[in-house]
Amino acid sequence: MSMVNVTGRDIAALLNPRPVVLITCCDKAGHPNVLSVTWTMPVSHEPPIIAISIAPSRHSHSLLLETNEFVLNIVGQSFRNAVETCGNCSGKSADKFAEAALQTQKSLCVRPPRIAGALGYLECHIEERQAVGDHSLFLAHVLHAEALEKAFPGVWDTETGDVLLCRQRDQFGYCEISESGEAERA
Repeated sequence: MSMVNVTGRDIAALLNPRPVVLITCCDKAGHPNVLSVTWTMPVSHEPPIIAISIAPSRHSHSLLLETNEFVLNIVGQSFRNAVETCGNCSGKSADKFAEAALQTQKSLCVRPPRIAGALGYLECHIEERQAVGDHSLFLAHVLHAEALEKAFPGVWDTETGDVLLCRQRDQFGYCEISESGEAERA
């Protein structure tokens, strides 16, 4: 078996597939923005803390610093086009909600809206930001989390909880469980 050297941006791809989510945030006046993000992870059970990594050049980065709040919206296959749209245009010059045909709904604990029809939501308050290389790592306390009951009965159901996964940059898919119980990537 031969090995190949992996460098640059492809190093992160070695850790794929992983969920791609839509992060909603807003400025102090409440004007919302949405960003596609794949660099997310839980970092603490108690209290529940997650981390997201955002490049400082992103418009959403300044909004996160301004309000210290966001919603991590877990989305399924039906959001693929929206994820691509939100990852390829800037909220500084475009209304990404309109461009991606996204509907919103009021959050329970934070100002940024939720994305209607998402499979799950984590409403978060940023506790800390760390500069890490060419990105910022935001550590956020999860104030409220919920998921679509039929899609998440303790684990994502592959029929109704078809969480959109990022395979590599603009390549998306999902994970199916075969009849033998083995995970298959599509």
